[in-house]
Amino acid sequence: MDTGDDPRARLDLSEIIERLYSAAMGQDDWSQVWAAAAGAFGGHSGSLFLKGEGGIAPVAFPGFSPTALRLYEDHFHRIDPWLQIALANQPAPGTMRSYIAHEFLPASAFEASEVWYDFSRFHIGAFHLVGGCIDLGERKQAMIGLHRPRDAAAFEQADERRLRRLLPHLRNALVLARRLGEAEGRVGLGFVALDRLACAVAILDRSRRIVFANAAMERLAAEGCVQLRADAGGMLPGRRAQFSLHDPAEQAQLLRLVENAATLGTGGALRVDGLAEQRRLALLVMPLPRRMAGHLTFSGTFESGHALVFLRDHAQPTALPGEAVMALYGLTAAEVGVARGLLGGRAPEAVARERGVSLATIRTQIRHILEKTGAAGLRELEAMITAP
Repeated sequence: MDTGDDPRARLDLSEIIERLYSAAMGQDDWSQVWAAAAGAFGGHSGSLFLKGEGGIAPVAFPGFSPTALRLYEDHFHRIDPWLQIALANQPAPGTMRSYIAHEFLPASAFEASEVWYDFSRFHIGAFHLVGGCIDLGERKQAMIGLHRPRDAAAFEQADERRLRRLLPHLRNALVLARRLGEAEGRVGLGFVALDRLACAVAILDRSRRIVFANAAMERLAAEGCVQLRADAGGMLPGRRAQFSLHDPAEQAQLLRLVENAATLGTGGALRVDGLAEQRRLALLVMPLPRRMAGHLTFSGTFESGHALVFLRDHAQPTALPGEAVMALYGLTAAEVGVARGLLGGRAPEAVARERGVSLATIRTQIRHILEKTGAAGLRELEAMITAP
């Protein structure tokens, strides 16, 4: 049966994207999410693991029995031709790549391999693979694969393009999971945990109505940095409060970011100017998993998606770790150095002198940095590479 052409197996990737962020926050199971991803590509099994200096660390291996997983970890990963393809096509630091295995290893060659003959055909039946590799920094990579059985259609370029759409969200989810694990001792980020965070956090619906604002966000509002106002119409303020910025241009950008994140885009960042004591604030917007939103609702069923907003005082910018910036935006180590050198409004000329290169070189690197991050300018870039 050609499972690759079964429309029921080709779920909308938006559901998978949403569940990736949910898994990062501890509200969904990685194995179940990756099983759903395999099904979305007409497959039946998959692999998602982290590779570092200490070996491989399984994240999700749907379709693998405990015996199959043990055999793969103990022996077969060392001779896996698909893994060798991934390693041979490792992306540059902070970037990612996708591929179709049979374009590098013909089906006949895989069929003759020990992995197929002694392992896959008995334990998981995986014969076709579309995969990818994501550099996460700190000498770690995420290796992924989605599999179809031998009697299914081979993966095509359209499948690789769909996987490529998924990879940035998977990278974001893995980085987010690591950050939340470090910050919360690997406890799932729920209502109470959000309120405990030192940075200001709000959950907004697509119309910027506030579902939740933690104590730090309420303090910033009390100081006049942002507005948490109630709409007219007689509704209770807590149910109709709306998140707003003072500057019209920044407000317009906020609208775009919330709309993007609420429809499962990647969101984005901007720097805003608070009214109190000329303070500068960094604002980050990202998608909110629906499973998490369901636990925080005040009024029942949501009619639209939601966005998670982080806001922090930007008067003394603290740069994200270089590895995190490389993983998030695909910058090189040199580009990270330039980006961090520009923090606090420093001039490119000063960075050029500090790094011992020409101003033309720094300007070229700035252009590449803005292209990779999607930042509209240095002001937005600063917000994107500083910690929430």
